[in-house]
Amino acid sequence: MNRNEILPRINTFLGRFTQEVYQLNQAGLYDINIHSENVLIPLLRTIFGFEGLQNANAKVKNAPGVDLIDYEARVSIQVTATADAQKLSDSLTKFKAHNQHRAFDKIIFYILTKRQDTYRKDFTNLLPDGFDFQTERDVIDNTTLFEYISQNILSVQKLKTIEKILADEFQN
Repeated sequence: MNRNEILPRINTFLGRFTQEVYQLNQAGLYDINIHSENVLIPLLRTIFGFEGLQNANAKVKNAPGVDLIDYEARVSIQVTATADAQKLSDSLTKFKAHNQHRAFDKIIFYILTKRQDTYRKDFTNLLPDGFDFQTERDVIDNTTLFEYISQNILSVQKLKTIEKILADEFQN
């Protein structure tokens, strides 16, 4: 069965992605964080259908609060290796201060290393009134992304596309 062959390879590539970011960051080499934004664009387009996804930093250097944006899907994504509540707070504060909730209905935090198991902080006061943000749903990492892929991507062709995107970046 193709699915049983493809999913373990996707898992391996996502694990390699996480480990490379972690190790390079530990060595003080942060360029991979910037490159990761561009790696994630085709990957997240394929997985979630964010067809208009683009790098916000390509338009405005150090775009406030978010790195990837899709105006059509009204989704913004903050890509970071920092998984703590302070990072989320800082980004949500910028998101609100720059009125990005007018252009986006959703903000997702993509943790390049490993997300925390739980976030005990209440972020409600940092968000515009009525903005729906839930850490369990909206803070993801490569582990939760793989869980999503394995449970929700039923098309073998789509799995092959995901595998190819990752293989092009992480295969020796």
